[in-house]
Formats: sequence, structure tokens, C-alpha cells
Amino acid sequence: MLTEELEHKLDFYSDLPVELFKSHHAFTPAQREFALTLHLHGPKAYTYLRETMKIPLPHPHTLLKWLQTVNAEPGLNTLLLDMLQRLKKLRPC
Repeated sequence: MLTEELEHKLDFYSDLPVELFKSHHAFTPAQREFALTLHLHGPKAYTYLRETMKIPLPHPHTLLKWLQTVNAEPGLNTLLLDMLQRLKKLRPC
């Protein structure tokens, strides 16, 4: 189920400690970004990890609420630019 493209994208989050995904605290921006990326590339895989493997990921409804707060105004996407900056630091040209 894991495509090479998705594996490459999720590799960016390899240092994210999964045990920090707990329901009794707020999710960090990195955890939010990871959950949204994982769900975007594979909703069925996300559900499998959440329900079968019992990895404490946020409910898909929570993901939708998070996406509603994203600024979708015309112009530059600052979230995307921030992500590209972090990628450049990890993998210099």
C-alpha cells in the first residue's frame, strides 16, 4: 500500500515520536502536519493505523476541522513555503 512517493514524503516525519500522539493534549504543528499528510495520501491506511494498530491519531473529523482553519486566500501558501524551507535544511542542494 505504501508507494515510493508516499514513503519519500513521510520520511520527512521519521523523527516524529508517534508516542506523543495522545488524546489528552493538544497536537503540535508537526503532529498535525504528519496526520494531515498521511490521511491525504491514504485515508484507508490512516484508518487502519488508527483503528487496527491503535496508533493514537486524531479522528478524521478533527482533520477536517483543522483544514477549515487553513488560509486559502489567493497568494503564497506560507505553510507550503515553511515546509519547503525545512526540507531544504534537511536535504541541501
